Amino acid sequence: MGSRSPGETLCASCDVVSRGGPPAFYVRGPIALWRGDVRTISKWWRWKGHAIWDPPYSKHTHSKSRRGTTGADRRLDLGPSIANNFGFAHLSASFRRFMARESKRLCSRWGIVFSDTESDWLWRHSLSGAGLEYVRTMFWVKEGGTPQFTGDRPAVAVEAMTLVHPKGRKRWNGGGKRGIYEIPIVREHGKEPRLHTTQKPEELLIALTDDFTDPGDIIYDFTAGVCTGAVGAIRGAGGPRFWIGCEIDPEVETDNCASCGSPKAKRHRGHDFTAKRDRVFVARAVARIEAELDGSTYHAAAAGQRPL
Repeated sequence: MGSRSPGETLCASCDVVSRGGPPAFYVRGPIALWRGDVRTISKWWRWKGHAIWDPPYSKHTHSKSRRGTTGADRRLDLGPSIANNFGFAHLSASFRRFMARESKRLCSRWGIVFSDTESDWLWRHSLSGAGLEYVRTMFWVKEGGTPQFTGDRPAVAVEAMTLVHPKGRKRWNGGGKRGIYEIPIVREHGKEPRLHTTQKPEELLIALTDDFTDPGDIIYDFTAGVCTGAVGAIRGAGGPRFWIGCEIDPEVETDNCASCGSPKAKRHRGHDFTAKRDRVFVARAVARIEAELDGSTYHAAAAGQRPL
């Protein structure tokens, strides 16, 4: 597949374009982000590295997920919780198998995929079937996670991270510590911008980057979302990693002003806050990455955005 690595003479986007593929939507420093269906884009990627990605979860998880209601929701008498609308479909078996094959092709070292705990065995089966060696199932303990609104069973406490590696010698930077990461969820109005209800904490992605990769390594992200993985790659201990990601950028519902983008919460007169569908994932992700590379902090509230 070629041994040239990013930074020698070509960036990832330049390499893809030089072979007739689509250019990245955004390129700056160690970051290359494509917008579109990864099933048509990742075939152009060829450099070996790691893969850390957070795909859609199972149909069961999507159908059962709920969030607490806000003040505005309660004024509409919607009860203590309402169903989550993630803005994208649940994971299909064919997409899971595709990502397993691409992980086998692109991973020279670690592959880490997030899932609900009930689906860990499916990822283990698909990744092993593609030729990677299953190493361990790790867990993110979701401190401050959503309670069980029905009260008739325990709430979800953890999410799984299926860890794989090509067959052969393995190395990581974590020594003998356990594969458990106890890190708070991203909260609205917290220190980290909450751009989507399913996003993983920056602290978690930085910890995984530090434990499993080295400065100058390549990290692939097949389902980039709001690009928290890129933040981890930029902030990684010892120096940045090269991050190559793709996000399909689905249309999601937003009620920001149609003319100026002001958030509905501001209630300005003369603004159109009619709910509409728009592609905003990548725009928000790029603004976040730009701030990170510039050494500043990106806050969704300051940018006039609400979590999707």
